[in-house]
Amino acid sequence: MLRQLLRGEMLSQTLQQWVDNHGGRQVVVQTLRDGMSHDVDALAFFEQQVNRYTTESQKAANLNMADSTYYAKRGRFYEQLRHLLDHLPSLRPTTIIGLPIPLTPLVGRQAVLQELLELCREYRLVTLHGIGGIGKTRLAIALASYIANAGFAQEVVFIDLRNEYTVHDSWHALLNRWFGDPKADLTSYIQQSNRRTVLIIDNCEHIRAVAEMLLPLLNFGNISIITTTQIALSINGERRFPVPALSLEEGILLFEQRARDLNRQVERRQTEQIVQRLAGHPLAIEIAASQLLLVSLNDILAMTNVEMLEIESLANGSASHRTLRQMVEYTFSLLNDDVQAACLRLALFEHHFSLAQATQAFKVNWRVASGLVDASCLEGSVDSRGETRFSMPIVIRLYARQVALERDVYHQLMLEFTQYWANEIKQMLQRWEQTIERAKDHGELLTPMNDLSLLRESYTTIRGCLQWAAIYEHTQLLELVGGLWKFWLHYESPEGRLWLRSAMSMASEQQRSELQQILVLFS
Repeated sequence: MLRQLLRGEMLSQTLQQWVDNHGGRQVVVQTLRDGMSHDVDALAFFEQQVNRYTTESQKAANLNMADSTYYAKRGRFYEQLRHLLDHLPSLRPTTIIGLPIPLTPLVGRQAVLQELLELCREYRLVTLHGIGGIGKTRLAIALASYIANAGFAQEVVFIDLRNEYTVHDSWHALLNRWFGDPKADLTSYIQQSNRRTVLIIDNCEHIRAVAEMLLPLLNFGNISIITTTQIALSINGERRFPVPALSLEEGILLFEQRARDLNRQVERRQTEQIVQRLAGHPLAIEIAASQLLLVSLNDILAMTNVEMLEIESLANGSASHRTLRQMVEYTFSLLNDDVQAACLRLALFEHHFSLAQATQAFKVNWRVASGLVDASCLEGSVDSRGETRFSMPIVIRLYARQVALERDVYHQLMLEFTQYWANEIKQMLQRWEQTIERAKDHGELLTPMNDLSLLRESYTTIRGCLQWAAIYEHTQLLELVGGLWKFWLHYESPEGRLWLRSAMSMASEQQRSELQQILVLFS
C-alpha cells in the first residue's frame, strides 16, 4: 500500500492527509527505513534527504511562511519519496527467476518457514539439510515467496542441480537460468548492480565439489545463498538447518488432503496411527495416501515394514521417489563403504543411543558417525542431562535392516548386538547394586540410580533383542532374561512375567527351577 500511495497510484489527497499528520509522516519514514535495512548506501541517502526536509520544515515554521510556500515544500517532499521508490533497489518489487510451481499446496510448515526467514536475514549461506523426501525442495520454493513478500531481496533465483554432474555444468546452468546466457559475465553484472540477490540452489548433493561453485559467489556482499542437500556442504560460514519431519497434526493434515485429492474419506484415528508409524516423513505419508486408490486404511496399517518400503506411489512424481526404497537407495549410494557398514549396524538401535554405545557395540568411531550425520542418516539431539544422543530416521533404519538381510549379515549383527546388551545389562545392574550397598552403609536415602534410568531409556532396543533371541538364539534369550529380571522387578513391569515364562519353556530343568524362583518374586 505504501508503494502505491507514494507512486501516486492512489488519490494524492489521501497521501497529503497521511503525511500532513505528524505521526503519519513518521510511519512513512520508518517504513522506508525498514525497506532499506539491507541497503547501506540507500539508507544513508534516505537519512540525508529526511534530515534536509526536517531542517527546511523547521525553517519554514520559524519564518511563518505563507501557505503557498509550505505546500510547495511539502510537494517537494512527496517528489523526494517518489524518487526514492523509483531509484532505490530495496524498495523495488522482487524479481523471481526460475521458481517451479508445485502442483499441490504446501501443508503446514508455517513455523519452520518463519524460522528459516529469520536465518536468511542473519546468515548469507543457509543449508536446508535432510534425507530425501523430507520436504527440502518444497520448503525452499515456499521460502522464495516469503523472501519476496518480506522485501529484503530484490531478486530471487532458483536453480536445480538434479541433472548437473560437474561444477562447470552447474555454472552454465546457473548463468543460463539467471541471465539467459551460459557465458554471461557474472562478475561484471554483480559489480554494476546494487541489487540484493538470493540464490536458491536445490539438490547440491549431486555435485561433490559444489563448494567450488558457491565460494566465489559468497565473495560478493549483496548475494546470499540458500541450498538444499542430503550431504552437508561443510563450508565456513554455513548455517545448517536440519529439516524436521512433520508434526503429528501436520502429518494428519497432509494425509487427509491427499485422500481428498483422491476423493476418499479417512478416519482420524487410523490416519494418526499411519502418520506415527511413518514418523511424520512427508514422502512416506504421500506414498501411503496414494494407496487409497486400491486399498483401505486398515490394509495400509497391516503392511509390513518391507511392504511399506516397496509400495509404489500411485501419484505422479519424481522417478527417483516412486518408492521409499528408491529414495533411500540414492541416499545410501552417497556413502562410502565404511559409513554404509556403520549404518547397517546402527540401524539395530530402535531409539536414541550415545556415541559411546555405538563404539562399544560396533566400534563405530567419531569420524564414521560424523559421516552419517553429514548424510542425514543420523540425527543428534541433547538430552536433559546435557548429553548428545543420536537416532536414525525410520525410513533409513528400515532400509538398512532390509539391506543387512539381503546381504546375509543381519543375524550375525543381531547376535553381536544381543551379546553386547547382555554384558551391558549385567554391568549396569552390578553398578546399581553397588551404589545401593554404599547408600545403605552411609544411611543415605535410596533413589533410582542413573544406570537403571539409562537401561530404561534403552529398553525399546533391548526388547528388539529379546524378540530376535526368542526366535533365533535361545541361549541369548536366557542370558538377557537372567540379567533383566531385577530391572523388571524394580519397575514392576508386567512384561517381565511374560519373558520369564517364555524363557522357562526353552530352559533346561535346572534353569527352569531358577527361573521359577524368580517368577515367585513377581507375585
